[in-house]
Amino acid sequence: MASIILHILIFLTLLLPSWYFILRLFGRITGSDMVSALPLIGTAKGTEEGPARILILAASAVYLMAFTIFFVILVMLPKRVYYMNRYHAGGLLGYNRGFQVRLYDPSQRGYVDYPVYFSPLPAERFTEAFNVVLLYKDPGDDYYQTTELVNLGFNLTGVIAGLVLLVLAYMMLFAAAKQEGRRELSHRGIAGQFKKATGMPLWAPLLIFLSLCALLLGFSAVSVKRLMNRYSWLYEQHGKALREALLRRVSPRDTLQGDVIRRFKTQESDTETEEGADGRRTRLETSYYYMYHYTVEFRDLIRIPVYITLTLHQGSDEVRLLERHFPYAWKPVPDYARRYTFTVNPDYSISLKGASP
Repeated sequence: MASIILHILIFLTLLLPSWYFILRLFGRITGSDMVSALPLIGTAKGTEEGPARILILAASAVYLMAFTIFFVILVMLPKRVYYMNRYHAGGLLGYNRGFQVRLYDPSQRGYVDYPVYFSPLPAERFTEAFNVVLLYKDPGDDYYQTTELVNLGFNLTGVIAGLVLLVLAYMMLFAAAKQEGRRELSHRGIAGQFKKATGMPLWAPLLIFLSLCALLLGFSAVSVKRLMNRYSWLYEQHGKALREALLRRVSPRDTLQGDVIRRFKTQESDTETEEGADGRRTRLETSYYYMYHYTVEFRDLIRIPVYITLTLHQGSDEVRLLERHFPYAWKPVPDYARRYTFTVNPDYSISLKGASP
């Protein structure tokens, strides 16, 4: 709790002065009053300043979103990577149990439970079972995390989204300055005034900022890769041996007996579009539905239980059959484990054949 409060205080301490400084600098460059539009600081005056005030307040909201993204990347990411390098664990993926994940530890010859906030689903195919999973934790927290928040793809997407939001905030401030009567403003002119006001070209701070983001993203990606290589070296051969033993017992079109032990639902959507005569597509309707992810346990294939995910669409006959033993929509476990018959598909996923007697 103390850590959360500290992060909020740091967030606010950096957010408010930085936005105030940006508005003051932009106002100085454009010769307009940006700060007076902020609540608790001043009020815009005059009929022409009404739209300008709205634009500045909208830019403030957009900047808040961009700042939040970059706060996570520039402040939280180094901390996460530091803790990941010091407090980590790994194993071969079994299945998730709410706020726990079961990983197979070859050194203990059995599954080990780890408390985790967001647990990955089991493999959907027998050929993908027993993949290596990396976890890490804050030393002050009892729960582990997966590497989703430190991987390159997630943070690179965040940087791109943050830059788009910053450009949008700039365009709003630019429009607000023009609303205040600065009709002669141009982007080239603003770049020139920025150099006069700060003594450096506009591209210099942008280059420094982007270089810092690239450095942190690269450091994070290298750290994740290094730890994954370490656990892959420790466990990959064990996972490969387990998969080979499993595939000697499982072939396409085989019939297997398994217990449905857990259910997880995700909401997804489909958007229907129509292409017009001009080639443009028009959105007609968006429909939302649930996908049901059932964890199936197979106990008699190899020396340890094997867990496979069966994914089904809302409203299917299979879902209606399986949901009979999930009496509560909010409860992810059945009232009791029921054994069902499954068929192995050509891609080594599974299909529900029916309930076993």
